[in-house]
Amino acid sequence: AATCSDCDAGKHSDEKAAVCTNCDGGTYSDAGSQTCSDCSGGKYSSAGAASCSSCEAGKYSSVGSSTCSRCLAGTFSNTSATDCAECAAGTWSSTAAHDCTACETGKASSTGASECSECPAGLYQDKEGAHECFNCTIGKYSANPGEASCEECAEGKYADVRGLDECFECVLEGEEYWSSEGSASCDLCVRGYYMADGETCVNCFDVVEDSTKDDPGVDCDQPGNTLDGLVLEDGYYRFKKDSTDAYRCPHPFNCV
Repeated sequence: AATCSDCDAGKHSDEKAAVCTNCDGGTYSDAGSQTCSDCSGGKYSSAGAASCSSCEAGKYSSVGSSTCSRCLAGTFSNTSATDCAECAAGTWSSTAAHDCTACETGKASSTGASECSECPAGLYQDKEGAHECFNCTIGKYSANPGEASCEECAEGKYADVRGLDECFECVLEGEEYWSSEGSASCDLCVRGYYMADGETCVNCFDVVEDSTKDDPGVDCDQPGNTLDGLVLEDGYYRFKKDSTDAYRCPHPFNCV
């Protein structure tokens, strides 16, 4: 030939070459090139490429790549990425993700998570995007995993420690013990008993020495009686509000 022709873009040739050769995948060339150049990180090309294309979000590549690789679960990337970044604590991702998703309420995650873990029973999380779960406070419990809140212990039950998946029964302390809703202890007595020292239930019949079922001397028909709040029936008295003994009035009309 009288003259030599330039190789097309995406091809190259050595000196005195009879034909032009396609650039390998992961490289490119301009028209008239003797050599092909590597695609930069975050880009790729197939064989015979005149230019390199950017990796889409959720993928990445190193220098001289013919394809982009998918980000692993628990990571993500933007376009033209040379690597994938870990999801922050409180978020997660599946493979080839372009961003990370916040954990739902009742769940949490650590850095680089491919899924969020349910809070175990006895714990809760009431906010989205959390990296940890919290113990239920005293007086409350959560029976199931993945709870966004804790429930108060029912009447007759209590939770005296944090992180319980069920409440304790007051009857295990004795049939005379009871509690209000959301209690940390059996802080009440059933009808017929009174709370003497903040923790011990005493039979109301013990207040008056010679009391009978028909004439107990003390009104304990309702639960929740306390020593200070004991209501004496007409015709009975005691010396002080914190006295554990009451007496029948020798002259009932003199007792007020």
